[in-house]
Amino acid sequence: MMENGTDWRLQTQGSLSKDWKSPWTGETHKKGSKITVVSIIELTKKKHVTLPIPNATASCLNISKKTWLAARELRKTSGLDKSIKNQVSFRCDRDAIDYLELIMQSIVFAFTALEAFVNEIIPSDYKYEKKGKKATEIYTKEEIERWVSIDEKLDKIIPAILKVGTPKGRDQSWQGFKDLKNIRDRLIHMKSDDRKDSGPDAKTIWTALMKTEPPYKQAFTIVKYFIDDKTSTPSWFQHGSINLK
Repeated sequence: MMENGTDWRLQTQGSLSKDWKSPWTGETHKKGSKITVVSIIELTKKKHVTLPIPNATASCLNISKKTWLAARELRKTSGLDKSIKNQVSFRCDRDAIDYLELIMQSIVFAFTALEAFVNEIIPSDYKYEKKGKKATEIYTKEEIERWVSIDEKLDKIIPAILKVGTPKGRDQSWQGFKDLKNIRDRLIHMKSDDRKDSGPDAKTIWTALMKTEPPYKQAFTIVKYFIDDKTSTPSWFQHGSINLK
């Protein structure tokens, strides 16, 4: 732990209930000092660096937003959307590829944020009973993280843990999640047809990238569905509602 600022992406923040002496630096921190979880890393035998640990969901959402905004700036500079021409293009090949790469990053990190969120919500001692045709299987937290799909986590496991209804079929956030998952899966498992010449009628991954909604908003919307009205919310979420607009 260490004294720190109030960056909204921090994993855990709090204050000391009594004076505390760091076993690594020897420095004494006074009662009431702000603290957060840190990682002490050995750079060399004589030098350590102290890193505040970010909340994975907050950090990934922030990356997704930054890359999305950078992509939109490239698109704005190109004049694609304002031009009255029937055929438009980016200023150069580099801008076009940079744009696509930034959108890809935004999508992947938004989805990674959701995966981090659901896995963090699951208590370490939680057991999930899944009824099969012949028997009921019981999954530990580690097995849930590894073997249960994110769809099932968001539809069944997280609602059960937080005691809320499933968003599936009930809330518009579910459609945003499905759209995000679909385009992320298409990126991760890109088909050979996506690397061939195509016309305006083809529904390639590039068409999807040019028309996708802001990925970080799609991810954050379903996070909000689960924890927006809770009396106890993660510290990053309280500020994330402002920073992720």
